[in-house]
Amino acid sequence: MMMNIKSCISRGIFVTVLAAASLLLTGCVDQHPEGTKTTAQTETVESMLEITDPVEKQAVEVAKAKVRSMEESPKIVATSPAVADICDKLELDLVGVCSSSISTIPERYKDVTTVGTAMSPDMEIVASLKPDWILSPISLQSDLEPKYENIGVDWAFLNLRSVQGMYRSIQELGEIFDREEQADKLVKEIFGVKSGETVIITADDDSDASVVEAVKNSAKNAGAHAMVISVPTPGGVGKAADPDLPVDALSAALLCADVWIEFNHQWLLYSTPFERAEAENKKMRYMCLVDFNPDLMIRTIGNVETEQLKKFMLAITEKTKNAKNMRVTTPAGCDISFEIDPGHYTACDCGNATVPGIHMLTGQINVVPRFGSINGVIVFDGSVTPPFGTTPDAPIRLTIENSKIVKIEGGRDAAIFEEHLKSFEDEGMFKLAHIAYGFNPGAVLTGNIVEDERVWGSTEWDMSVRLMHRHMDRMQNLIVMVSV
Repeated sequence: MMMNIKSCISRGIFVTVLAAASLLLTGCVDQHPEGTKTTAQTETVESMLEITDPVEKQAVEVAKAKVRSMEESPKIVATSPAVADICDKLELDLVGVCSSSISTIPERYKDVTTVGTAMSPDMEIVASLKPDWILSPISLQSDLEPKYENIGVDWAFLNLRSVQGMYRSIQELGEIFDREEQADKLVKEIFGVKSGETVIITADDDSDASVVEAVKNSAKNAGAHAMVISVPTPGGVGKAADPDLPVDALSAALLCADVWIEFNHQWLLYSTPFERAEAENKKMRYMCLVDFNPDLMIRTIGNVETEQLKKFMLAITEKTKNAKNMRVTTPAGCDISFEIDPGHYTACDCGNATVPGIHMLTGQINVVPRFGSINGVIVFDGSVTPPFGTTPDAPIRLTIENSKIVKIEGGRDAAIFEEHLKSFEDEGMFKLAHIAYGFNPGAVLTGNIVEDERVWGSTEWDMSVRLMHRHMDRMQNLIVMVSV
């Protein structure tokens, strides 16, 4: 963490913090003033936590001394949901917290004074709280630092654009605010890639470049050989992406990967390079993290108690496999039942990406019902992707008989949805293929399919298994919907 000299070497603390994917992350932050840079070459958590830079060491000690000199606990304001989540994990009390319409602020801070949004905190309210520190994301530093200096408050900017330095940064926050035990737990729960492994990161023009760069640096600092392969955003997903890909070159690279992390906007899952890698590279650990951004990584991975969630989800998966019938109901009017065939596919995405195979974001259980056994009503009041990628104008009500949609009711978007299904000119698009239920406690409805279908208490329905092969050129039009 870097602090420039003024009050405690200055009024600022620069912290790099990002909780990230369970299979890839270690790192060391650039703790030096602008114009200088160091790169960590160490491979163990213990060595990365060691502070060797004298300026950085002095800054931490000055900040610790300030906290120790206080008769009361430091007054802290967190101006973004991600920062609030980190403070919650470190069990830090806040006197002020941001408001947010898309992210959930930790329950710990429900009665804390709100100070406006991350991008535009109300400085009159902030000043009235007389904070000892304001914690904000570094992406807003140029806008917010002058405001903080104007009211004479010490500030800290957390670099949520980078995974690099996460371990030591959290460690230092723990030291400064006397939360070392919590910081150590958060750091060591995150699994890093092995030294010497080959990590390939794929992206396209619409991927979050800061996340890609951060994960690349993190893999490098863990001792792995990192490679980023970025392509122009394809016109479709899966097989529909093939015409816009260097198929043979990409396939050749993926055959050598120990770890493949996909951050593509138009995902390569089920593309020809994916299929080749899956079939021939038996050591590869793949994780699909479509359209990931720093806030999403913190909410759905970093702040999730992975081991506890894993135990819970494995128990639910076992109950599902042993069941003969399932019924799903919701307050919105969903009431649907189906038979479960023990021989059919049931999978649990619970955050264990330590073994070769295809892994998804934690928090989803997939079930393939007995074909033709789904009957009842499904009401979608969450995300519909495609054709919308967002919540419809009114709940979409589907009447299902023998696994086939026989009636679609709702508002304007229901009619658009029906026309979308008909556009395939195949009755198979009206047949339900599988159900998945969501269990990620950090997931919220955002329009990102990877997150939406993992919202706690949601169900996701897919159609149609048969068409996944018949219409590979139009896979982007397969339907995924979330009912909450």
